[in-house]
Order: sequence, then C-alpha cells, then structure tokens
Amino acid sequence: MPASAAGPRAVSAASCSAAERSATLVPSSRASGTVAFASLGARGLAFIADEDAQRVTVVDVDSGREIASAGLDAAPGGLLVLPSGMIVVTLPQRSQLALLAFDGQSLTSRCAITTAAEPVALALTPNARTLLVASAWGHRVTAYETATLREEYQVELAREPRAVVVDDEGTHAFVAHAVGSRLSRVDLTSRQVEQASLDAPLSFEVQQRVREFTQGMVGYLDKTPPAQRDELRRELDKQIKSLATPERTANQGFSLVLAQRAGKSQVLLPQVEVEAGRPDFPSPGYGNGNQASVAPSVAVIDARSLRLDPRSIPATPPWREPNLALAEADCRLPRAAALDAPSGTLLVACLGSDALLGYDAAAPSPVDAASLRVPVASGPTGVAVDPRSRQALVWSQFERVLNVVALPTAHAPLRARDVAPRRIALSPAPGGGLSSQLALGRRLFYAGNDPRIARDGRACASCHIGGRDDGLVWSTPGGPRRTKLLAGVATSTAPYAWDGSAATLHEQIEGTLDRLDGDGGLRPHEMDALVAYVSALPAPPRDREGTDDATLARGRALFAAAQTGCASCHTGDVASDGARHGIGSQTSADSTLRFDTPSLTLVGGRAPYFHDGRFASLHDLLAAPGDSMGHTSQLSDADRTALEAFLKTL
Repeated sequence: MPASAAGPRAVSAASCSAAERSATLVPSSRASGTVAFASLGARGLAFIADEDAQRVTVVDVDSGREIASAGLDAAPGGLLVLPSGMIVVTLPQRSQLALLAFDGQSLTSRCAITTAAEPVALALTPNARTLLVASAWGHRVTAYETATLREEYQVELAREPRAVVVDDEGTHAFVAHAVGSRLSRVDLTSRQVEQASLDAPLSFEVQQRVREFTQGMVGYLDKTPPAQRDELRRELDKQIKSLATPERTANQGFSLVLAQRAGKSQVLLPQVEVEAGRPDFPSPGYGNGNQASVAPSVAVIDARSLRLDPRSIPATPPWREPNLALAEADCRLPRAAALDAPSGTLLVACLGSDALLGYDAAAPSPVDAASLRVPVASGPTGVAVDPRSRQALVWSQFERVLNVVALPTAHAPLRARDVAPRRIALSPAPGGGLSSQLALGRRLFYAGNDPRIARDGRACASCHIGGRDDGLVWSTPGGPRRTKLLAGVATSTAPYAWDGSAATLHEQIEGTLDRLDGDGGLRPHEMDALVAYVSALPAPPRDREGTDDATLARGRALFAAAQTGCASCHTGDVASDGARHGIGSQTSADSTLRFDTPSLTLVGGRAPYFHDGRFASLHDLLAAPGDSMGHTSQLSDADRTALEAFLKTL
C-alpha cells in the first residue's frame, strides 16, 4: 500500500518553508499541471493531483505501481514539483498552497499558506528563486520566495487567469485567461502588465464598412451645432464600435507553452474561437444558427513584440455547417498543453473529446497541422512529457486513469497509428469519491460532440466555462443575452433566464438544449444527473483582500439607503426579489420589455453587466446617467467606490 498522510496544516508563511531537501528530483517542467513528471535517478515518476480523491499520488511510470499518496483536506487544482523533492499544490476552494515532501518512498504533508482567492496555476523562475501563483477568482499573480514561501508582490490581472509560464530569461511571465480573448505578459522587474488581443482579425469587408461609415459622418459631425456635438459624437462612437467589433473572439485559455522556432520565442496558446452572433440581430439559437459557433485554434504570439501571428487565426477560418462527423477531431475544450521538443509537437489534452491531440508547433497555424489524435480515458485535464522514455503522460480525472502514450524517436513525425495509450488506473478513492449521479452529470456537462446536446458540437462547458460564464453576449431568439454564472447560484436564483421564463433549473436546461438544436434524447436519469451536477457546482471563494472596513460599511449603508434604491429589488439572501421589472433596458432586438432581477451573488466577478453586456465594469454601471435602475449616478466618486467595494463582497 502507498504511504499516506493527513491534510496539511495551515500556518503563516514564516513557518512554511520549501527550503528543506527531501529527495533530488529532475522535473520536466517549471509550470504546474494536474500531472507532472520528474525523474529520481533512473526512475520515472508521475505526480498526480487527484481532484475527486482529494489526494496527491505518485506513480512509478514504468511499473505502473503507486508508490506514495497523501490526503488533502480539499480538492487539489494543480501541482509543481521542485528539484528539492518538495511538492507545491494549489487548493483553489481553500485559497491555499499546500506543501508536501517526497523522499523517494513516501509523501509527507508539511503545511499550507493562504493566497489570493482561488489559486490554480504555478510557475517557477529558471533560477528557482521565485514561485508565481495565478489566482483565478482573485485575478492576480502573486510572487513568493520559493525557499520561504514569503510573499514578495502581487500583480492584478484581468478575469480568470488559468495558466502561467516564465520565459527562460526569467524576465517575463505569460498568463492565459479562460475568458476575455487575451494573453497577459507580466514584467517581473517593473511588474507592469501588457496584453495581447486574441480577437480574430477583422475581415476586409468589415474594415471597409467601418472606413466608409467613418468618412461619411465626419462632415456631418462638423456641421452639427456645438451644443449637440458631444452627444452625437458619443452615438457615432457607439456605432463605429459596433461595426468594428470582431466577428469572432476567443476563450478556453487554460494552458500555454513557450516554444523556440526560427530564432524566435513564441507563445502557443490552445483556445477556442467563438462566433456569438450579432447582438442586434436575433438568431434561431445561440450565435449564428447557419454555421458552427465554436472552432478550435492555437494562437501563436511573438513573446517579444506580443504580436499575434494572423496566420494562426485566419481572417476567414473554415467555418462550416454544423457537422458532428467533421467536428470529432476538434479540440473544443483544451485544458492542458506540453511541448515535445524532439519532434516539435504541441501536445494538447482535450477535455470535451477525451483525446490527446498533437499539432506541429512550427506550422503557421498549428491547429491546421494536426498529426496525432489518441483517444484517452474520460476527462483529460493534464499532460506532461517524460523525456527519459519519450512518453506523454495524460491524466484523465473522470476515470482516474493515467494514460501513457509512447512518442516517436527524435525528429520523426507523429502518426496516430504509431501510438496507443497504456492505462494505469489509480486505487479507489477513499470514501468512494464523486457519487455516480454527479459523475454522470459532469460527463454530460463537458461532453463535446454529443448530438443530444448541441448540433454544432458545443458542450455546456463551452459557454459556462468551469461552470461559470464566458463573458460573452450571445444573439438569441429573444435578443442579446449575456451568459450567466452557474457555480454557487444555480439553485437559489429562480426563476431562470434573463426574462424569468423558466420556473425550474430543469426547465431552463431543457430550453437551452432545444435552442442549441440538440436532438434531445437525454434520458430522465441523465437529465436529473445534469441538473444535480449544475446544482452542486461550488461557488468560487470570496476575495476579501484590499478593502478597509470603513469603506465596506459605507458601501453597505448606501446599498440599503432609500436614496439609491438598490435594496428595493435586490433583496434577500441572493439579493433578488425574483420578479420581472421594466426599466427601459430593452434593445431593438429584444422580444420583452421586462427582465428578471438578477442575483448579485458573486457580482464582482461577472463582468460585463446587464442582459446585453452594455457595461464593462461595475464602476461604469454605477456611474451611468439615467438611473433607470436605482439612483447612483449622483453619488460622489468616493461613495460609488464604496458601493462597488460592498457589491464585490456579495
């Protein structure tokens, strides 16, 4: 039996040290994942963050034998192996880092420290002196001194950072985001953040349309009386922005790798391009009903200039009629990536299709140069490379199986017929792990290419990323609709849909599948399982940092005050009266004048706001003139800041 240990004890950073040496390991990566490889002498070891069992398990890759295991008091997100034999593990729901020691035979829990909300990814600088931690809900990267786990600094980022890597010079960190169509680069000296947009380039036709519209309105604006000019300019800016909005955006940025080719350092970011449809034109479903709404891509970004190579995201991609037979090879939910340097292959674990895909990392558009597709056990969430034996290690969480995929000799092209996975099943989870109903619901939630769910191969998780939201506004039969957060609020916010048309969650999911043009056919127990899984999605941990008590108290008082009117509709435990109201927020494409009062639970992490996403931030919403919903535009800047701070605690 493998050695086991109880969960780590939370202590202050001053008492939690990673400086001790337990064993001399040679990790294959300086970035975290749900599986990591390290060699110990001639032995090859896989370190696995097992979410369902709430454990870290060490497997001898050659023999397939479990040699050590350590229990945790929360589900691990990912882990990073240090050369000293210390293992750093993220505990997202606890907002903690756990430290384990591996001596070659057993794992021992050492301690845990508190981090920014929801740590999910780790990266080590080349000199191993600094450990970077990306926190998804806390939307920041925190730097720790590796030896002492003492916090050095924090850098605030955009929403949902999910992966982080550090360049070989140790000067910059690159961060992938699950939503927002962006890549962030953090200068580790100045701590400044730059962003690269991953939006698809505008087609020539759209660029020409914007150009003609702009030129045609310049003369008209000059002739407008000064008193009306500012208002007209704002309206024209809105129209130009609408015309110039990229037709496709990107999300599902859960992984990235750095690659050297042709003397350049490049970031390869597996993602999904999304066609959400035009908000001002209703559609028969979600997005454009005449073509697939999602398509895979691998964005290629120059690490120095941060310029996106337009060839990796062509202006006219192969959008096609929804066709599941063609989509089966697509990676709709990329969750992990690794680079096999000898063959120059980008390996991507695809959660929605239960496959390991390989792309030519040197191709202008890697996703169009797929050379490998290996079916793996259900729920692949991690991939690592064993350079010692030329193997890819894929962790499939849903079946709790480690897939071992043999890679070809150096410089040989990868072919599907050359590989077949070896499966290593882990011991049963203590206490049984996830219930059979929740396990079934999870598989359905992440099932891509299931014709019962969507005609174009989308999964529930394509829009509700990680059970949350994609930050997008979709064209629907009823008008523009921003994707709603599910995790932590699905069971308490009836009625459902923006217009409150679904009385139950069951009814809402059935309506969603119908609009996705699925074939239907989910059996009653499958629908019950899907509802149960969505209902059980845990809320992200609250971020309590950065606001003083006096500011929060002022914000709470303003929220409850009659002068603002916030509490007149946003009442109760979830800050919603469950009623529909007409506040003049409808657009020309909306089929209703009244909308359900949205819950304010976790509102701070759900931008953009309103059913059509018209407000990019809470600040913009509270400062907007008109006050058709509450009365906040008249507040001072300080009061609006206090009110916003309070809302972010809900």
